[in-house]
Amino acid sequence: MTNFKKKIGITLRVTDEKKYVEKRDSLSHDWSGFLEKIECIPIFIPNTITNKEEFLNEINVQGFILSGGDNINDSPERDSTEKAIIEFGIKNKIPLFGICRGMQVLTVSQGIPLYIDIKHELGIKNRRYTLDLVSVNDENSLIKSLMKKSKFRGVELHHQGLHVPYFLKHIENWPHLNLTATSNGGKIGEVLEFSNRPVLGVQFHPEYTFGKVRQNLFKWLLNKACENKTQL
Repeated sequence: MTNFKKKIGITLRVTDEKKYVEKRDSLSHDWSGFLEKIECIPIFIPNTITNKEEFLNEINVQGFILSGGDNINDSPERDSTEKAIIEFGIKNKIPLFGICRGMQVLTVSQGIPLYIDIKHELGIKNRRYTLDLVSVNDENSLIKSLMKKSKFRGVELHHQGLHVPYFLKHIENWPHLNLTATSNGGKIGEVLEFSNRPVLGVQFHPEYTFGKVRQNLFKWLLNKACENKTQL
């Protein structure tokens, strides 16, 4: 990696501020400190920009993080913003890293449905800071090359997820996608890789997962951001 600081765009959740009776874009304070620590300049992407493509062009980031929080369809403003980011990132080959909801947004962007509630549909308890065992099912995958092992632990915080049986049944529709890791006996998709773009989605939270899992995943994003910078 080179020594310049990478500008990383990060998406925001929409929250209702009861005290002031207004909607706000928000993000955990942990993110800005974490991104600064790994020598990134965080660029927070508001959800109410009208001309989204113009804005995304102007901020000139080297990568995007599609952050967690909210369900899809909870906030149309965020849904449309992240849809625009995915289209912009794929079009311009800018690295995209989807975390939890971020992986789900990537999933839906490709026409793949979600489990709406894993407890109701799969009989699996909704994940609340659960440390799940993630199993890699493709020895030639990106996630295997990053983790250097076939099983690792990831912190989970979700109740939705990629509909694994639907994806596997219709897999010929997505030759550019690979579901390379799962948990809970193969029922929950944990890693979605794009073979034709620098795009990666993980259902678990690497920002909450310590050690090599967090280190190697964000190292991938930074390396891809460096590559993108040199191509500009």
